[in-house]
Amino acid sequence: MSKANKKYNDILEAAQKLFWKFGFKKVTIEEICREGNVSKMTFYKHFGNKTEVAKVVLERVVGGASEKFKKLKDEVQSASELMEGMLNMKKEGIHDISPEFLADFYTDKELGLKEYIGQLTQKVWVEMMEDFKELQQKGLIRKDLKIEFFMYLAHKINDYLEDPYLLSLYPGPEDLVMEFTRFFAYGMSPRNK
Repeated sequence: MSKANKKYNDILEAAQKLFWKFGFKKVTIEEICREGNVSKMTFYKHFGNKTEVAKVVLERVVGGASEKFKKLKDEVQSASELMEGMLNMKKEGIHDISPEFLADFYTDKELGLKEYIGQLTQKVWVEMMEDFKELQQKGLIRKDLKIEFFMYLAHKINDYLEDPYLLSLYPGPEDLVMEFTRFFAYGMSPRNK
């Protein structure tokens, strides 16, 4: 890895760590540079502003999750393994994310990041629909389930993450995300831990 690539990655890792902890709005470019041990000149050599670095962080996170799902899809032998794997991926994906991050990225319309996440998500969802259809063919998902219906409902869950009443029922937004995920995967049926 070249020195330029290392600095680029250092910026991304620092930005992700700070965004996850404090949200987007509260983090400054100076703090990203300090955390990543890079100069502001180096930052601006790679990124025009904080929003650009946030978009690349999101691309990497979404891309990484997509790759993990593809690997999971190829390895599982049963629907329960698939659900457990998806739940574990969700837990890992939201681990260490602050409420500020969720508010900045998912509810703030001024930043333009909500729309960007929507675009990234749409692209991944098209790929995931094909993956779910493949799992259907393998017999791991009900043959009579319309995958488009499943994906539509899963996408609509994001709207509920902005609901103040639902958010008030849980210690943090990540707990609400996991509740939705478990309910979506298992309904009201009890299951062994």
